Amino acid sequence: MNFLETEDVVKQYANHLALDKVSIQVPEGKVFGLLGPNGAGKTTLIRIINRITAPDSGLVRFNGREFQPEDIYQIGYLPEERGLYKKMKVGEQAIYLAQLKGLSYQEARIRLIRWFEKFDIMPWWNKKLEELSKGMQQKIQFIITIIHEPKLLIFDEPFSGFDPVNAELLKKEDMEAVKPLMTLLLNNSKALLSRNNTIEILNNGEATFGSIFKAIAKAKKYIHLEYYIIDKGELGEKLKELLITKAKEGVEVRVIYDDVGSWKLPKRYIKEMKAAGIQIYPFLPVRFPLFTNKVNYRNHRKIVVVDGDTGFIGGLNFADRYLHGLPGIGIWRDTHLKVKGEAVTSLQVVFLFDWYFVRQELLLNKTEYLPNKKVDGNVVVQTVASGPDSDWTSIQQAYFTLINMAKKYVFISTPYFMPGETTINSLKTAAMSGVDVRIMIPYKSDSLLTHWCTRSYVEELLEAGVRVFQYRKGFNHSKVIVMDGLVSSVGTANMDIRSFEQNFEVNLIIYDRNVSRQLGSDFLDDLKGSSEISIHRWKFRPKRDKIRESLARLFAPLL
Repeated sequence: MNFLETEDVVKQYANHLALDKVSIQVPEGKVFGLLGPNGAGKTTLIRIINRITAPDSGLVRFNGREFQPEDIYQIGYLPEERGLYKKMKVGEQAIYLAQLKGLSYQEARIRLIRWFEKFDIMPWWNKKLEELSKGMQQKIQFIITIIHEPKLLIFDEPFSGFDPVNAELLKKEDMEAVKPLMTLLLNNSKALLSRNNTIEILNNGEATFGSIFKAIAKAKKYIHLEYYIIDKGELGEKLKELLITKAKEGVEVRVIYDDVGSWKLPKRYIKEMKAAGIQIYPFLPVRFPLFTNKVNYRNHRKIVVVDGDTGFIGGLNFADRYLHGLPGIGIWRDTHLKVKGEAVTSLQVVFLFDWYFVRQELLLNKTEYLPNKKVDGNVVVQTVASGPDSDWTSIQQAYFTLINMAKKYVFISTPYFMPGETTINSLKTAAMSGVDVRIMIPYKSDSLLTHWCTRSYVEELLEAGVRVFQYRKGFNHSKVIVMDGLVSSVGTANMDIRSFEQNFEVNLIIYDRNVSRQLGSDFLDDLKGSSEISIHRWKFRPKRDKIRESLARLFAPLL
């Protein structure tokens, strides 16, 4: 259901037609932009939505019904022209306007003092507005816009006059909200914050591998690559040839592959790479990899670092199915990240620790491998590595905390869902507390046993109010969590016991509204290719399916 709709809205001023049958649909939880040249009618439409003026014809719907006068209290409107009284004191004016939004005097005063203290502007309380700069006035206007906690926010040129200091204060407010998660990850995995980063979201194999190959081709000093699966085939051959080319150019190339995940990799492949000067080693080699897939500690990480400048992390392995999909299942939907900035150094540290494990070569003490490169970005990131060698199940604890911190929504996309009782209870508790919890799992899986085991958890989630969706446009292998549009997680860890306790994994925890909202938007787009599971229909699924689910559940700790 759309949260806000306009249908065939028309507005005429004398001889000027400002709006000509304008229809828009704004889904709940989405950021919607009105773009157009001056005079296109953007402000006129916003004024109609806010009931400042009326349309000549057409309808405005709010929350699924025709707009009512009382709905105006659910809107926060920041106009381009700042509607504040210049001769009036800031505090008195703020309270007055908050009361017009439906707050009592006492509640308005309490909320305003809290916001004024957070923005460090209490000394302005008894000043007249005309004494403040444009940027200062903008800060007051912003607080007044959101003070009544509206369901719909409308900003018209919101950052006009908004200086970098004020923008940073808004970021600080977000950081304060997620401080418990930051502290947890600092304590359980020594995950330091990196602030100066840019992140590009890559949503499929074509975009991901194209970007990785492009970065590798530009390498001047070194390439560090660590993957669970490197397979023979189109992608594997292209990777090999490119790495050999770079090695012959004098670039240092180091590769770690998991011996079980890459058990199909021919010996010839490895010999060719070594002959070209590439240092390539298996992680925890085993005698019979085909038969030890589920009982050994495996390196499930996917990391690429090029020259300490560019890093990649996510769910895609170097196997053709990640590019072309699988017969009978369809295309492969996955999420990968391209990272620039300080977070690349954190990914490098994870790789170098693993390199020491497989090669007993210490590179962490060499500054050329730990550059602290600055970029023109402000995305805050924590890199969280976990594995059986860790004192804490860091990623599991991160997921648990994300779920418990949620006040509005939690979106989870995972190909394998076998999380254990602690995580299950946190999801059920969040849903029963009114949080919009949505989980996306595949309709068809690449693993029959995990498919039935995942299904075994669905009914108890549905009974608690968790919404569960099955992705039908192929196989969704993404490992993504988005919480309240504030923080998100992307990486290699599935929401299962094996990823939490047995595999070596790595995730990025991203504290950024823009990245988190984009990931949330991608999730909602994926829902369009999914079907929601109805609890009523699910309860009456065939008895043979219930038996399969119960039997598969017994193997959950090993899957």
